[in-house]
Amino acid sequence: AYDTVTKSISGIEWVHPDNYAAFLSYEGHPTPLVEDFHDYCTANSVGLLYIQSAQTLFTLDCKSFTLLQTTPSLTPSTKAMTPFYTRVPTIRAAWWGEGSSRLDSYEPYYLEQIALKNSHNKELHDLYKAKFSTDSALLQNFDLKD
Repeated sequence: AYDTVTKSISGIEWVHPDNYAAFLSYEGHPTPLVEDFHDYCTANSVGLLYIQSAQTLFTLDCKSFTLLQTTPSLTPSTKAMTPFYTRVPTIRAAWWGEGSSRLDSYEPYYLEQIALKNSHNKELHDLYKAKFSTDSALLQNFDLKD
């Protein structure tokens, strides 16, 4: 999926995710926080962040996590790479604190983070509602009315 995305989107100077994995290991966050993205993007002058779920490629402003665009996934993922594609075998975890635990499934986590930062977005609301339970507590955080 990483190879397909980077080759299909032209005009972008890509920063390899191994650099981000090293940053997360230094922070002790195998589960990246939105603040981790913000700090890394600010320190490394990264503007766009791409997160691919099973069906959707999300283009986000890396510093604010504002959703800029959604497109159908360019390729279905056959093998999950958690928390993202990287050749770094292990992201070191802190003993405690937010971001220090590993998750079984990162897709719901990333979708929740995107949804929380973009609660006014109807398209995202509908996508999240279709993917997860309609009685999800997260749906109550959206500014939209059904």
